[in-house]
Amino acid sequence: MTCKDALVINQLLGRLTYFHVLFIEPAMRTHRPRRPHHSCCRHRPGRTEYGPVTTAELAGRPWWVLTEIGQALGAPNCVCGAGVSDCCATCLVRHHSEQIVDCWIDTEAHAYGCVPTTTEQSLWSADISHRLASAFAHQHSINTTATCIPRGRSQRAIAYGFPLVAELSALWTQPLGQAPVISWLNHCTELNDVARERNTRTEPCTPSR
Repeated sequence: MTCKDALVINQLLGRLTYFHVLFIEPAMRTHRPRRPHHSCCRHRPGRTEYGPVTTAELAGRPWWVLTEIGQALGAPNCVCGAGVSDCCATCLVRHHSEQIVDCWIDTEAHAYGCVPTTTEQSLWSADISHRLASAFAHQHSINTTATCIPRGRSQRAIAYGFPLVAELSALWTQPLGQAPVISWLNHCTELNDVARERNTRTEPCTPSR
């Protein structure tokens, strides 16, 4: 990965952080963090191949911002529990990204009165967190097959009317060389602005039962 590619990744991480601080945190309700689905690939029984970058090595790098946000949402700083400092960093990026996407979905759903099904939310979170973890693995030349990242699908995030989640999904689909997808978000200063703009551009959705 070139220096220019690394700069693009850092800019996308900055945009994620900016959106979270500007739109999500002020409107966020109590968030219940999702428990890790399983141990990281370094500590999973029977694994012979795993990510070489550990959680301790992740600290101080731009990607650490995901851990800081995840911790603020109540997620542990290691996938495998307290006191473990050598978890696979790719697994940690995936886990904290999933926490962040879950929080964004919950916050946008409350703001718009548009609640996805549990299955839809899980698919969106799994897919977008996979994309961030894959970008991390690519940047650090890590074999992504070692991370056991489940693949989901989040295409309906755009059709379902969640602009922030849709932007996050689109930007990390092919992060290198991407420009902001939903340009009108740049003119919003709070989630209420996003909600008003959204209502003029999309059909109101019917909350799921």
